[in-house]
Amino acid sequence: MRRIRLSDYTVTTLAGQTGLAGTTDGIGQAATLPAIIGMGYDFRYLYLPDSGSQVIRRVDVVTARVDTIAGQLATTGANDGPASSATFNSPRGAASDGVNVYIGAYNNNRIRVINTLTWQVSSLATFPAAALEGNLAIIQNAIFAADFSGATIKRID
Repeated sequence: MRRIRLSDYTVTTLAGQTGLAGTTDGIGQAATLPAIIGMGYDFRYLYLPDSGSQVIRRVDVVTARVDTIAGQLATTGANDGPASSATFNSPRGAASDGVNVYIGAYNNNRIRVINTLTWQVSSLATFPAAALEGNLAIIQNAIFAADFSGATIKRID
């Protein structure tokens, strides 16, 4: 994961290693990251849905620490509950309001919520005929999600 300083366009590595994908938690280059499809940010952390490993990773942009915060490695599903035992199915996008992290799950067409105060995962919405690509945004207290198969934008108030 690269960081670009906008004042002078200096590029540095925040976390992970170029050409080495993986799921190792750690600080800076000691951590390994997957191929990242989408991410969310809450002014301290980047949230990375790992679609290949079925977990959610978090990167502290101050310390460069990478942690797995939810999901079970290589286990697909849609189980709610404690973040460490919840399951995801191709998580692809994230958005955060500072307390909750919203995850778009592609293969089971759900928007999941990780509460970072209680570390509980719950399902917010399910779209039976949709293919949620995972692109999410929070605008004026509503969540917007891209529906790949229906070529629409879903709004959840």
